[in-house]
Amino acid sequence: MNMERKDKKERKPRRTRSLIRKDIFDAVGGIVKNEGFSKLSINLISEYAEMETVVIYRHFTSLEKIIEQYVERFDFWLSLFTLNEEKEEKATNREAYLESIFEMLDFVHKKREIQQLIVWELTEDNHITDGIAQRRELDLEAFSDKYVTLFEGTGIDVKAISAIIISAIYYLSAHKNRSPFNGISTKGTEGRQIIMDSISQIIGLLFDKKEKIKEKAIARKMLEESIPMEVVMKVTGLSKVEILG
Repeated sequence: MNMERKDKKERKPRRTRSLIRKDIFDAVGGIVKNEGFSKLSINLISEYAEMETVVIYRHFTSLEKIIEQYVERFDFWLSLFTLNEEKEEKATNREAYLESIFEMLDFVHKKREIQQLIVWELTEDNHITDGIAQRRELDLEAFSDKYVTLFEGTGIDVKAISAIIISAIYYLSAHKNRSPFNGISTKGTEGRQIIMDSISQIIGLLFDKKEKIKEKAIARKMLEESIPMEVVMKVTGLSKVEILG
């Protein structure tokens, strides 16, 4: 008899290994976005993925392994500072610095997973968060180290200033869904634009200061070589007060 039993539930198609892993990572992503990394558990992943826990354990030996591989899939930090050939040519000027900072702001602002990862790092200390922090530190140092030579001899600590700007981006992005900060809400485009404009102003002042210091050093060197002040002022664009001050 070729009749189907109406009371028999249809079986779902069997998931392949790659589909199982995808469903697990999709479930992790859903939990992270909605509840945060700290809420992750095998049982909750099982619920989100509609999958038996035994199936999850067949593919991953522990929750830690799932989290590690989930984070690695996104290559979170390295992707922010990978230079293409076009950027390589202007890798240490004002435009490249500002572009990299804005790319980071855009990336962290849009990625709920990143925001939750920052919160998790600040609230929990384990080998996963330690590893993520160390990896990010290497990438951030590689980014700011490129500008150290550019600011050499100016007395400006570009690494410290970069740390302040980047940490502000992290905090404002992680905080944006809670409440405004100092009267500015970065949840919408208006507040985000205010922050971008302000960062642009800070970076502009930073590079302007660097250029003034270097121009001043050149001017003083010219004076030491007995070049008239009027000529020095014309060549450097500095006033007498700026040169001698």
